[in-house]
Amino acid sequence: MAHHYSDRPNAIKDATGNFDRSNAAIPPRTAENYKPMDDDRETLWVLPDNLEIGFVSETYIPALRFKALAPLYDVIVRLTTREATVKQALIDAAITRDVRTVVDIGCGSGTLTVAIKRQFPKARVIGVDLDEQMLGYAQRKTENVDLSVELIKADATHLPLDDGLADRVVSSLFFHHLYPKQKRQALAETMRVLAPGGELYVADWGRPSNLLMRALFFPVRLLDGLPNTADHVRGRLPELITQAGADRVESLAEYSTVFGTLTLLRAIKAG
Repeated sequence: MAHHYSDRPNAIKDATGNFDRSNAAIPPRTAENYKPMDDDRETLWVLPDNLEIGFVSETYIPALRFKALAPLYDVIVRLTTREATVKQALIDAAITRDVRTVVDIGCGSGTLTVAIKRQFPKARVIGVDLDEQMLGYAQRKTENVDLSVELIKADATHLPLDDGLADRVVSSLFFHHLYPKQKRQALAETMRVLAPGGELYVADWGRPSNLLMRALFFPVRLLDGLPNTADHVRGRLPELITQAGADRVESLAEYSTVFGTLTLLRAIKAG
């Protein structure tokens, strides 16, 4: 029961809409040269100088925090978050055959993006992420199954997309990577690109459903950051979505996982 609360379509574009043909790696940051940029960031743990942190933004924590762990992302998410069940539930709730444009915010390695396009091939599907390494994985997935998906390298707080472009915006395990200020900015941008009456679907960490889920979520908080997961452990994500401009926010389902409680939310923009 719901609770209220181009020429190369698979090429990665940058925020200006140009194709990124360089494939140049973003220079990694190390514990030695990294310094927090503002009060939203927690103090970085002391790490060996030769361990690459791999931040690609001053506004969020990348997948699994460390660049060296990125190749393991798909396997870890698949084994620990009930990925197939949660993402299929999101697709079933969000996408219908009359949906024309879907934007996947923080698409990461593209698992959800590709699944949507495979099941709804007539829809325009756009994946947006700032992490060039993860977008590379997403691009390979689209090429392996010969799907026409648009991938854009951009910051979720400044989406290079037109107002009211999307019928649906979806996101999976993304918003908890953002620091509080950027989380609010990204949600506001999400509402901007949604068409009137459009819907946002978010699968992300929510308030732990019991003490066990709270304990299991703590390692995730340590890895991904205490400040940017605070709103999630307090169950405040629906409130933040409402503040960003949603007319109504519903919790569609909760899933107990080995790392805590995942919540599937639906938000509707006023028509």
